[in-house]
Amino acid sequence: MSSVINENIAHWLSENDYPYIMHRFGDNRAFIERANRENWKLISISVGVKETDKELLQWVVENKLRVDWITIDIACGDSILMEEMIGFIRDLRFKQGYNGWDGDSYSYIPKIIAGNVATRKAVEYLHRVGADAIKIGVGAGGNCSTKNVTAFHIPMFTCARICSGHVGPIKYQGENCNQNIPLIIDGGIRESGDIARALVAGGGGNNLVMAGSLFGACLDAPSEPIGDECGGIVKKKMWGSASARQKGEKKNVEGFISEIPCNGMTYKQLYQNLRESLQSSVSYGGGKDLGCFKGVEWVVTK
Repeated sequence: MSSVINENIAHWLSENDYPYIMHRFGDNRAFIERANRENWKLISISVGVKETDKELLQWVVENKLRVDWITIDIACGDSILMEEMIGFIRDLRFKQGYNGWDGDSYSYIPKIIAGNVATRKAVEYLHRVGADAIKIGVGAGGNCSTKNVTAFHIPMFTCARICSGHVGPIKYQGENCNQNIPLIIDGGIRESGDIARALVAGGGGNNLVMAGSLFGACLDAPSEPIGDECGGIVKKKMWGSASARQKGEKKNVEGFISEIPCNGMTYKQLYQNLRESLQSSVSYGGGKDLGCFKGVEWVVTK
């Protein structure tokens, strides 16, 4: 979301070895040019499935620019349009003209992240057609109104269990069926403990967690600051990617604006806080790393 990440934060995340996904609502070309000019460690962008998105990627190829991750970011990833976009990206011959390589002699395919979906069948389908990682979650985000507007929604813990194959039928029996498909668990992360919960639900492994409002509450987040009479920042105003503010029109709106308490931390401080919290979670889980969550038992409480 544009209220969570901007170019400068993406640069800081890149250079400090944190994964990130840049939103698709700004000037993607200027972002890619800057990241290439400054030779960032990680260049990660988002696109949709429209012709303008394909033109952007063709421009990247024609100018021999580097892009490491491409996230195809649409509300319903279990679709023909998604499959076609994955195929389009994989058919392009991206050129690397840096690090001593001759740009005309070396080609590559960026890592493709596809989403969002909420069933194991959809996860396997997208992996089968060429996605390297799958973003899961429908209607769980703090600024998402999909549940109310469309009635489609799966609570995130249950969604992670289903998509990781721990519950529900696995209907596809193809060659990728038994592979540990990387999942990005997206939505419903309100506190540090939710990260551990999401990883437990997803079975540990090589899964990741994506959070919005947790970071949008930071002092240096691009969310809009709301101050008190003394000039301090007490709240941050956030908006969803499918909100009318982000879209610029009231059409197919599935997001809204909200005000959340400012956490009083910078991104750097929050990352350190999350690291320490997860270290404690690992300790409680009886392990040495996040892989211990695979064997953690859980119970439903009321």
